[in-house]
Amino acid sequence: MLTRYNDKPNIYVWREGGNMSANMDNRIGDLMRERGLKPFPFSKEIGVKSSTMTSIYKGKVNFENIRIDTFIRIAHGLGMTADELFYGERSDQLQIDSAEQHVIDCYRSTDARGKAAITRTAEGEAGVEGQSEGNRRAM
Repeated sequence: MLTRYNDKPNIYVWREGGNMSANMDNRIGDLMRERGLKPFPFSKEIGVKSSTMTSIYKGKVNFENIRIDTFIRIAHGLGMTADELFYGERSDQLQIDSAEQHVIDCYRSTDARGKAAITRTAEGEAGVEGQSEGNRRAM
């Protein structure tokens, strides 16, 4: 359940009866360590304050106090959905290997022109070149 954070508009945190931090067991810090991610560079990559990311990494922030926008940024930075990070399991619907994640990371880090070039290349390789956006979604 999402609950408004300190009565601030558009800022929510996860709330479910009781203390959720015990269920997380510092999952975020553990996942970052598994991937060799350090708090400062990771925070810059995902657009979260470094002090916030360091506290989360060290387990100093209770899970229920992580803002939902921060949680989503962390999940995406780890190559997961928020649900996967929250529930601790990967979805069967989408599995991303390291090569796919690399392409996604490159796409996210480039400007609009680079994104267009990456999209054209991917479309050419997939044989969907020249199709409209609507037709691609239908596939």
